[in-house]
Amino acid sequence: MNYIYYMDVFFVFVFGAIFGSFLNVIVYRLPQLSHKTSSYKKFLYLCFPRSYCTSCKKTISIFDLFPIINFFYLRGKCRYCNTKISLRYPVVEVITAFLFVVAYLQYGLTIKSLVLCIIIFLLLSLAIIDWETFTLPDELNYLLLICSTINLYINNNINVIISGLLSGLFAFSLLYIIHKYYMIVKEKDALGFGDVKLILSIGILVPIPKLFQVLIISSLLGIILLVIKKRYFNKELTEPVQFGTLLILTTFFYIF
Repeated sequence: MNYIYYMDVFFVFVFGAIFGSFLNVIVYRLPQLSHKTSSYKKFLYLCFPRSYCTSCKKTISIFDLFPIINFFYLRGKCRYCNTKISLRYPVVEVITAFLFVVAYLQYGLTIKSLVLCIIIFLLLSLAIIDWETFTLPDELNYLLLICSTINLYINNNINVIISGLLSGLFAFSLLYIIHKYYMIVKEKDALGFGDVKLILSIGILVPIPKLFQVLIISSLLGIILLVIKKRYFNKELTEPVQFGTLLILTTFFYIF
């Protein structure tokens, strides 16, 4: 029994690492595309061409695509040009694999854990893209909304479903009002509309009163991040903050 259990955990970890590898592709390629590019063309670009070195443009061998292991086997360098590979790649793969395992340990091999793994994948993708580009792609936001709603209905409890939907609408309305206030009164985009779309899904995933904790903690982290940027990087306090990333990081502590 224990043998089978540990084998399941191992395979879930490998499965998560593979998804983490593809997540790295999405994070690198999706922001390069214009928002006017059709969803079909974006999908094709995410899948083709095969992964390649961003320095020498050589196509990466299929044997070099094994998550985590090959980074250390190649000593963190490209096989062809010896350019250093960012540590972010194995870190993202490990984090994705770890969170997939947590979902499995929480819900077992069920539809619930499968949907939660997809939600984890989308949240991580959005968090990294927002951190690096200050954008939250609509495609990922809409997929997250669909999966969050499915996750809600899997509970098969009318009270939980109503609570989640109302929580999502409340969160969306709150941030939408703040967004419009800054756009109209202050005449600046202090809160991106991508964050407003994101909070709708988070509100569905994390119902009230935990939602208030997510908003408060994320805001405090945003203030801390601003102070760090001011103190150590000579940035102005009016500089934008990756609020979407902070919302997602906080949400991870509440969805399990």
